[in-house]
Amino acid sequence: MSKCIRIVAAGGITFRASLVEGDDSDYLGSMEFGTLSADGQYEQDDDEIIAAARAEFDVPESVPGVVL
Repeated sequence: MSKCIRIVAAGGITFRASLVEGDDSDYLGSMEFGTLSADGQYEQDDDEIIAAARAEFDVPESVPGVVL
């Protein structure tokens, strides 16, 4: 089974990341990333969030990521 970094939006610009492999999940931590528009809409895309999480938590690029 392969690993995946799962990133969950926690509100605003805060995200929580976990490294998931099958039924096992290791919480990596929370991070803040990105900006909100004047209307309160998040302005970055999933690829940018995944790249920021990989850098923040030292996860190799070979590990796929998903933003929920």
